[in-house]
Amino acid sequence: LCTPTDPHVHFYLAEKEGQVIAGIIVLAWQKKLLYWHGCSREDFFKDYPNNLLHYEAIKWACENNFTYYDMGASMDMEGVIKFKKSFGAEQLDFASYRWK
Repeated sequence: LCTPTDPHVHFYLAEKEGQVIAGIIVLAWQKKLLYWHGCSREDFFKDYPNNLLHYEAIKWACENNFTYYDMGASMDMEGVIKFKKSFGAEQLDFASYRWK
């Protein structure tokens, strides 16, 4: 379910049995999509709702001639890296800084 309220902000929700079980926010700009944030209910992890949501976002991007889907930093978390690779993601190195 994609309900854009702004052409640059897309909300995707996964539902099961009438309940929202997961959601992601994707930002769109200049033919690029950026996964910004997401969450899911732990009791529905076995249904893989995040896989579905990312699939739907990528599908929408392809249908609308977007060229890039940025899934964000993996922070060296092996599970996150494996998840992204399952979509055929390419790892790109970049510099990041934190202000303390």
